[in-house]
Amino acid sequence: MKYYDFDVWIGGQTGDHYETRARSESMGENQGRLLPAALDQTYAAAEKLSSGDVDDAFLKQVGGSLFTALFDGAIGVLYHQALGQVYADDSAGVRIRLRIEPPELAALPWELLYDSGRDCFLATSTETLLTRYIELPKPIRELQTSLPIRILAIIPGGSGLDTTQEMRTIQDAVTGLQNTLEIKVLEGKVTSDDISRQLVDHQFHIIHFIGHGGFLKEKGCLVLNSEQGDEPDLISAKEFSYFFQNYPCMKLVVLNSCSGAQSSTRSLTGVAQELVAMGIPAVVAMRKKITDEGAKLFAENFYLNLCRGNEQGRVDIAV
Repeated sequence: MKYYDFDVWIGGQTGDHYETRARSESMGENQGRLLPAALDQTYAAAEKLSSGDVDDAFLKQVGGSLFTALFDGAIGVLYHQALGQVYADDSAGVRIRLRIEPPELAALPWELLYDSGRDCFLATSTETLLTRYIELPKPIRELQTSLPIRILAIIPGGSGLDTTQEMRTIQDAVTGLQNTLEIKVLEGKVTSDDISRQLVDHQFHIIHFIGHGGFLKEKGCLVLNSEQGDEPDLISAKEFSYFFQNYPCMKLVVLNSCSGAQSSTRSLTGVAQELVAMGIPAVVAMRKKITDEGAKLFAENFYLNLCRGNEQGRVDIAV
């Protein structure tokens, strides 16, 4: 499919509102404003998401509130104009790219954006792909690469997760692609030095991390194994991103860990954000806690679509 970019910027607060701007690749540009009061209920509802005790109606309520607040006025008109164009072409869609500057707004679950008129969550429709973008002073490297694609699965020991089943689902999804895709599994006691050696010895294109993530003093981190003893080793987002500072072949990092994409009140403190800042073209991560079953389900369908679907190689469509 051909996708027309629809970029949405949310800038800093000016007086009683946040400045917003949208640019459609095919329909032009409009400006708007986002009122903080329109998000009051969303802030409160977002806290409930972490509990997991939510249903479809609740998700639609939160996503609908976000949609109404963002696609208000002229920006909403531009959004519907862009959608109208793709409705006339079954082979076209809109790629919505969110560029959110204020950290307090970036922390909201924009992935739940729900268009009640279409009865559709934007992120689950191939008509409206939804991606977060971070403004960076340097260009992002090309996502395309030559075959075979090499995946390094990093699975630190002691996580308590059903990592065996998740790896099996990934391997099943890529069955029959041995000539174009190779998987190496680094598991058991996995230390920082182990990862570093693997990246020195081999050229990988995809990292798939299965484990735990979180925050330490408002800084994103991942849980690895310590060189000494059985204590976990918390590696900061910045330290993890340094693995790829001089590693241009890396194209995609999948963090199948809780809170891998969450940012604190400061910008670029989540693991995903630091990886993007280091120049990784695409990062897939979870913003909130997820169940073990949910992680396995996502991994299976993500790699199935990435490697075997009609739009294989398209990360945002696979998501």
